[in-house]
Amino acid sequence: MITDALVLANDSLRLVDAIDDPERYMHLNDSVLNAIESSRDPALAESQAVLRRLRKRQLYKFVDEVIIPPEMTVIFSKVTAIDISTSQSSGVASSQSMSSSSLLSRMGGGGGQLLPEDLIVHDL
Repeated sequence: MITDALVLANDSLRLVDAIDDPERYMHLNDSVLNAIESSRDPALAESQAVLRRLRKRQLYKFVDEVIIPPEMTVIFSKVTAIDISTSQSSGVASSQSMSSSSLLSRMGGGGGQLLPEDLIVHDL
């Protein structure tokens, strides 16, 4: 959640620019979070909301994780958040092979409807 807050604040605070400025980089610490929280800049409202949720312990929910074995990465290389969210109702991801579809179907079922923005798909 801290990463999300910092990414949302980057446009206003230009945190990424500090990478190229050693003097500024030295001062990047937890005080950045306090600066975001105490700022009156309306552009930081979303970032402030994420930090407020964090302080109130309204944390993101972790539902499931699937680690794909290296030999199967060819089959799963194009799975997206949209594939996973749409497989909830249909049980099949249209552009995937049968084994990929069955895995996506298992991941998607369960009552609540996930939206693509609810999911994080890492392709490492």
